[in-house]
Amino acid sequence: MLKEAAKHPLALFNLGVLHHEHMAQAVMAGEGAGDAPEDPVKQMTWTQKNMEKAIKQYEKGRDYYQDFLDSYEGDKARWTKDARKRVDNIGKLVDTMRDQIDQLEEQKGELSQMLEQQKEEEAAAKAAEEKAAADAAAKEEEA
Repeated sequence: MLKEAAKHPLALFNLGVLHHEHMAQAVMAGEGAGDAPEDPVKQMTWTQKNMEKAIKQYEKGRDYYQDFLDSYEGDKARWTKDARKRVDNIGKLVDTMRDQIDQLEEQKGELSQMLEQQKEEEAAAKAAEEKAAADAAAKEEEA
């Protein structure tokens, strides 16, 4: 349809809906990204990548809505009000998602440090247990 009528308003609006309401949601759910990793830090990276891909879909939807607004000459009150609202909502949603991506990055760093510290503490506890066992064995040998 777009090849024949590159600025067909309702096709543009429907492409906006496709990307805004369907494609972005599918990407957010991880479709095409494989299973979420078990490792919590890698899982956060996986989520961030899905969010970035979803933002691209939202922006495509926003662009189609804007193209619709630029080309539509019909019942302006009915369709343009909805399209303008969708453009505004996508802008707010994308801003929120970018903030969430930044927050995930911070949390990922904190979690990485916490897991590394936990590993070090576990290694130290294991070394202490092994030393205590070795000391006990040495005392038993002496006795």
